[in-house]
Amino acid sequence: MIQEVFSAAPKHGLTVAERIAAVNSGFQRASEPPEVVWRLVGAAATLALIGALTAWIVALTRRRRWIGHHLRSLAAAGLHDEELRLFARIAARAPRERLPLLTRQPTAFDAAAAETVRRDPDPAGRRTLLASLLALRRRVPFDRAAARPPEFPPGLALQVCMRLGDDAPVRLDARVSHVLPQALQLSLAAGEEAVEVAPLLRAGQEVVLVVRRGPVLEEARVRIRGRSDDLVPQLLVDRPTALAPARVRIAWSAADERVAVELLERFSASLVRDDAPRVEARVVATSSEGLLLRFASTRPRHGETIRVVDGARAGVYHGYAQIETRGNGGDVFVLRRIAERAGAAAAEGSPREEELHGSVAGV
Repeated sequence: MIQEVFSAAPKHGLTVAERIAAVNSGFQRASEPPEVVWRLVGAAATLALIGALTAWIVALTRRRRWIGHHLRSLAAAGLHDEELRLFARIAARAPRERLPLLTRQPTAFDAAAAETVRRDPDPAGRRTLLASLLALRRRVPFDRAAARPPEFPPGLALQVCMRLGDDAPVRLDARVSHVLPQALQLSLAAGEEAVEVAPLLRAGQEVVLVVRRGPVLEEARVRIRGRSDDLVPQLLVDRPTALAPARVRIAWSAADERVAVELLERFSASLVRDDAPRVEARVVATSSEGLLLRFASTRPRHGETIRVVDGARAGVYHGYAQIETRGNGGDVFVLRRIAERAGAAAAEGSPREEELHGSVAGV
């Protein structure tokens, strides 16, 4: 009835058929051809790909710059080439947000080192890799920014270590004769070796200064600025801004001891008086830095605090690196707490001088 009225008087509106036809024609005119739509989609995808590639390049460049900064600062602190290569391997595993903190916070270094050990493709060599990482951990000056610059009073005895060609490392005794703001003037001890080696030294050559401060040996890698062939050979070298502990090797000692381990950070509401859960473990190896424990069922996580309850090695440790996993258990190296590690080192005595000097001067 309504359609008949409007069709009889067209000035009052359109019919239903005319309205549907108008809507269909409008939709057809508003839509683009398929070729145009695909071109727009391709352009948007290209822009997104270019943006992602640019972000990846920027992130890679930033990572390389940070790694280069760390390597330069560690080289100035006295670390050697093989140590720098090992640190670069650790930095490659560090997450992006933790990379700037690798030489500032031990926790950031430890997390990257543990990940490096876990991802090592050779399970048999993980213990050797871990020993190298622990030795490197001793050498990284984490507190360098807050530490005072080392002092070099005139008359301080030290050793100048260098490698000439493929020969064995050369060690020359010397004393500080004069201190400049940016350099040290050294007087080599009289001897046939000093007379033979002094003419072979050139400006710009890298040498290692080894300083004994009480029972501790420290070292730094510096460059020679000049020399003089007087009656007593003299060397002018850069003044170190920091001294790193002398290199030592972390040795493993085989052990076989059953111990009870408390997981101090895992509490259960079902336990009476919040007693810490205990698991059984076996000590399979020891070192000056900690213990290698073999767990049958439950192993500690990285950074988790545990306590070895009984035995000669009782104390508080922190989970450091997983050497091997077997289900929920496996071999885990736990790091001794700093205070207990210092007490153990004092009880065992300081390392032998020949052991420390054995790996120095690997320039």
